[in-house]
Amino acid sequence: MNQLTNVRPIASLPIAGRYRVIDFVLSNMTNSGIENIGIFTKNKSRSLVDHLTNGRPWDLHRRNNGLKVFNFGDNNLAEDDVHDFYENRKFIEYSNCDYVLLASSNMICNI
Repeated sequence: MNQLTNVRPIASLPIAGRYRVIDFVLSNMTNSGIENIGIFTKNKSRSLVDHLTNGRPWDLHRRNNGLKVFNFGDNNLAEDDVHDFYENRKFIEYSNCDYVLLASSNMICNI
């Protein structure tokens, strides 16, 4: 996987030439009724942001709630993700959601 993820995160790896890994996670969430999704990325996330565009493919293109992307820069999420989530806690506070779901983008499954 290292060679595949040298220039992009796992979430933006192509699957079957048309989809990306992140598509499965976003489709599962939107099909479950989740309307406010924040994606926390690390370095080299340009391909992921390009793929997500404005969230229209998942009906997440709206002014309030919808799809938001946060870029952490060069921080290693595996080692320091708690601080990065804490620094962006305003997103969670302003969302007025009853629950918060943290999901990894490196799993392909149907939930």
